[in-house]
Amino acid sequence: MPYIPTFPRQDQFAGETLTKWLSLVGAVLWIIVYFVIVRAGFLAHSYGIPALAICLNITWEFIFSFVFPPESKVARAIYVAWFLLDCIVLYQLFSYGGAEQTIPEIQRGFPLLVAGIIVLAFIFHYTFHKFLADPDGGAAAYIINLVMSVLFAFLLFARRDQHALSHCAAWLKMLGTGLMSLSDLIRMFVTKKPIPFMIFLYLSTFLFDVIYLFLIYAS
Repeated sequence: MPYIPTFPRQDQFAGETLTKWLSLVGAVLWIIVYFVIVRAGFLAHSYGIPALAICLNITWEFIFSFVFPPESKVARAIYVAWFLLDCIVLYQLFSYGGAEQTIPEIQRGFPLLVAGIIVLAFIFHYTFHKFLADPDGGAAAYIINLVMSVLFAFLLFARRDQHALSHCAAWLKMLGTGLMSLSDLIRMFVTKKPIPFMIFLYLSTFLFDVIYLFLIYAS
């Protein structure tokens, strides 16, 4: 999941309404992504997001919903919705994830391994926000997005039958993240405040989303 940027009054610019609508539509598309993935997961008795990405997602959403919530009530409502839906995805991971593992040691200790990764992911997000220049969690959100987009390709290779993987979710993920990335890119270039690292994350994530779409149709 990406994030919804907040614009302080001093940063208002021409076209701000457009960028906010792009972010909002992208965020709503991500809510639909979660519904599609949850449904596919229950039908296949599996989980539909890479395990590491699930742990990174849910801890980011918890922190920026409840620990460092945004000023925008709309943004917080969306983050909470993402978090609640990710709780269902996490339930699927704990319920079905062990059986999906091919390494016996990981299979036996899968619940404990997932719990440990969640703890580490929480510490990562908390310290990244507190001690690095990431006030609204945007950089962390897009790092997660890039990691998730790359891992989706590997998850597809591990699941040749594509169980719990959805073509619809792949399209919606690309469009939702793409619209939110476009919103940020417009803001950066209109205000003449580009952030090269974020631009790299936007473009790389989009690239791997396209690659994943190609692979899922080619498989």
